[in-house]
Amino acid sequence: MVFQTEGAYTPAQIVMKAIQVAFYVFMRSIQIPFDWRFARKLNHKILIVHEFGEKQLKKLLVLSGLLLASALAHADCQIGTSFYTPQTKAAVMSHGWVFKNAGVVCDKLHQAGAKISVMGMASPVAGRTVAWAVLTVEDRATGIVVEDFSSAEIEVSKGVDADGGTELLSSTINAAANRWVELDSALQALDQKRKQLGIAQAH
Repeated sequence: MVFQTEGAYTPAQIVMKAIQVAFYVFMRSIQIPFDWRFARKLNHKILIVHEFGEKQLKKLLVLSGLLLASALAHADCQIGTSFYTPQTKAAVMSHGWVFKNAGVVCDKLHQAGAKISVMGMASPVAGRTVAWAVLTVEDRATGIVVEDFSSAEIEVSKGVDADGGTELLSSTINAAANRWVELDSALQALDQKRKQLGIAQAH
């Protein structure tokens, strides 16, 4: 069995692949024919070249379970956050972390025992709403903040937002997180600061 893929899969796509493969293996195990040409019509990224033997199918089932567990764990990852103002908290709590690589950032934060500290504000200026956000990393257990290697973003709406800028501020915060090119450096700086203070990393 050979898979041809186009580009990287999202966590949701990985889950679907694992479910598809597990379903196929289940159908084989109870000896019910399953035409993969039908599956190929549903998803052109999958191309079955030939069938595995029973041992290979068992291995594939185990692999499918691992992929599924990994994808679900990735999807359930929650970004730890602290807020400087009620407005930034309302923005994130109302709209969530929805930037493109949120899963990757979340995994890095968890591995480093860190969370995101959010500063920001949205306010009307000259007939428009201006929102700004600055993100830094913070130790999850002690609250130690590293201000180096932060990420900042500013966004301006076309008019005064009726919601007081909550949605615009959320967009600004997510944009800052998505473009955090020095996140790895920030996490390394946090680890160095812990060592200097003799503090163990939270797990």
